[in-house]
Amino acid sequence: MNALKLQLKLLVTKTAFERDLIRLTSTPDLALPPEKLITPILKGLKEEDTNPNSKKNIQTFLNTLSSIKRWEDAAKLLIVAHQAIYDEISAFVHEFSVIEMDNLLVLPDDKDEFTIYVRCGIIKFYYRYLKKLADSYYSVRKCRRYTAGDHSSLLKKNDTQLIFQHSQLKELVNFSAKLEDFFVSSDDIPEIPIAKLFGEMMLRDCIEFYNLVSKFITKTIDSVFSLPDELALALDAVYSDLIRLKEPVSAFYQIKRFFLGVVAFEEPIYYEFSKGFNTKEELYINSIRKQRKKSKLAQSQSMITLPEKTSDYFSIADDEHDHHHDTEYQRSVEDLKPEALRSKSAVLEKKDSLDHETLLTNEEKNYSGDLARDVSQKTHKKVDMNPSITSMLANKITTETNAVKPANFSKIQNLD
Repeated sequence: MNALKLQLKLLVTKTAFERDLIRLTSTPDLALPPEKLITPILKGLKEEDTNPNSKKNIQTFLNTLSSIKRWEDAAKLLIVAHQAIYDEISAFVHEFSVIEMDNLLVLPDDKDEFTIYVRCGIIKFYYRYLKKLADSYYSVRKCRRYTAGDHSSLLKKNDTQLIFQHSQLKELVNFSAKLEDFFVSSDDIPEIPIAKLFGEMMLRDCIEFYNLVSKFITKTIDSVFSLPDELALALDAVYSDLIRLKEPVSAFYQIKRFFLGVVAFEEPIYYEFSKGFNTKEELYINSIRKQRKKSKLAQSQSMITLPEKTSDYFSIADDEHDHHHDTEYQRSVEDLKPEALRSKSAVLEKKDSLDHETLLTNEEKNYSGDLARDVSQKTHKKVDMNPSITSMLANKITTETNAVKPANFSKIQNLD
């Protein structure tokens, strides 16, 4: 009774925003946070003339989040943070992006209790995603406002920021789509209402950002042939990754059946891949790469300075100390005879010949004899080399359960 009175007394001394935070973290652990609590908290974070305490409220919210010790409480506050970033509450985004919540990265992950391990794992993943989202805030904000006319106009002005911003969105799509692993590989996660909510919020982001990149590439990729080389290569990188992202985005979209239907999101607008255009585009990009290699080679050769005299780069004194190279020494002496001496131009000519031979024999791709090859391989490449959530969790569990003979985990029963 005394504890209850003390709690009531503390509530009386706190602001309305602080009381809402306490009520939010006091809701049942796995249940959906009430919208009637989330809405006023979000309103308290917005910088408005009618809200002079916004900066203080933001700091209070972040202090509360940085002191969380339980994954259930972290999930509730991260959902609020997610919506604040999505709604472009700029002051909150800035503060959230610069603070590190180490407490969320060391949540209890008792490997002996697999359910807790997976639940803490998904919260850590969710937090890392929100950090990436906050770091990409400016790009998201700009890309949401671009029109098709802006795309063409900015490319004509050789605007590198336009491609960089859509590249950041592409990375967000790639990262968020990995959440699908948690839902299809765990029997527990799809049954948790609060996990369903932030999963649906991440799917909303994933589809929106994918569609923005898809529209951008659809409008601009034809201009790749007229862009400066640097811009053409950068645009090709976004184009290639967009093609590869179709599969993970589609897989993520398919798990919407697990969600609650409380978050509105669009249908994915998949990029229409053309094999004929792709072949032409790849040939052009490859020609740029080959030309750049040749230019780099020519530049490196022009920087080579040979000595005027052979003795400047060959020392008999050095060789006398190495008894393992007597044979090489004799050959070198023979080479120093007047008739064996070569001019600098002859040395450069031979080096140019050798380098040219290396360039041809180590060509990354050879398109010259096979224009009809199957370019569909582009769609099977991975966007990045990060391990999947499934493999990370599976490997960690395998290490604990069988240190001598690791087991094979394709799916868990389920990451700068």
